[in-house]
Formats: sequence, structure tokens, C-alpha cells
Amino acid sequence: MRDHLPQNSLETRDRYSQNLMRWFFPDGIRGLAGQVWLNYRNLDLAEEILRYLYLRAEPMVGAAVANALSPIAENAIIPGSYLTNFIRERFGDSTPDKTIMRVKSNLRKLGFLAREKGTNDRLRAMAPSSTGFLVVLHHVFAFGEAGSVEFKRIANNNFWKYLGFKGEDQLRAILRDSLGKGLLSKYVVADRLESITFRLSFSDFVIKRIAA
Repeated sequence: MRDHLPQNSLETRDRYSQNLMRWFFPDGIRGLAGQVWLNYRNLDLAEEILRYLYLRAEPMVGAAVANALSPIAENAIIPGSYLTNFIRERFGDSTPDKTIMRVKSNLRKLGFLAREKGTNDRLRAMAPSSTGFLVVLHHVFAFGEAGSVEFKRIANNNFWKYLGFKGEDQLRAILRDSLGKGLLSKYVVADRLESITFRLSFSDFVIKRIAA
């Protein structure tokens, strides 16, 4: 990877390659990102997976998405001070301005924010895919075997917010549709229990190139 980076400095290429491995290949080149690309060869899906992996690896940017931006309606104007205040309340008053500027810049690159006049941003409407949700769902909760998981555990995991989903009802709609297509074994809602049972493990799911 280092040899294919464009920077002239070997030290810079080393640093960038280390960051790329930490962000996108924490489980190796044949991990989640590698398996999705090898089996699906879909650029849009690959970008969704890379966005999820980056946000999982960067706590400050991930918290901004999951806790600061996720509750806000799409296309809302985000004042310049909003994320600054959130980050300093969450990560400390001494968080440098440069760090906060980098967070905002990365959120624009990831597609969550669009620059508006002055210091404001607009919260963009994302278009996450059902396939992306199911791939990461299986990776998180059915990595080794196809067991069961309560919906509240899914809802409490920020992976779906990193993908760009806004509400739990979006997830329920995908799960119901997946059950109807035979992609899940069960989706049970009874009294206070809401859970799903997987039909396939993560490896089997991606090898079969299943798309929702």
C-alpha cells in the first residue's frame, strides 16, 4: 500500500499507510472491507462500508455523527458553533480549533455535511442501502455463526447511524422485508421482546453476494 501512495516522502507514505490500515483494514486486508469488495465489486457499497469503518475507528468523528447529527432532521442548517460546542463538551474544553476544523472537514468529505454561507453547514440527506445495513449487521452480530439478537442491541450499536440511517423504524422496515425475502430466519415481536434470528453467518452472507 505504501508504495502506491502519491506522496514523495517515505515518512509521509508510512504514516498515511498506517492510518489507512487502522481506518479501513483493522481486521486485515481480507476483513470486512476486503470481503465486501471481493464478493460484491460494488463501489457504492464499498464506500458505505469504508464510511462505517472510518467512523468506528475515529471516536470524535463517530460521536459527532451518532450523537450530534443523527437526531437532527435532514437538510437542517447546522450553526458553526454547534459541533464546536458538542466536541468540547464531550472531549474537553482544550480540544484545539484545528482538530474541530478537521472533524467538520471530514464530515463533509464523508457526505454528512454540505458547506453553507459563512460558518454554517447543512445536514445532507444520506442514501444508505439495505444491503449495506445487512452486511454490517451480519458482520457485527453473526460473524461466526447465525444466531439470534435482540433488536435493542442492534439499535444501541451506532453502526447504522454511521451508515447514514436516521431512525429505528428504517431498520425495522429492512428487517421485515428481509424476512419476507428469506434473508433472515425469524423476526419476532412479542410483548416486550423484539428479536431476529439470522439464516446465515457473515461469511456465508457475503460469499453468496446477497443483496436486499
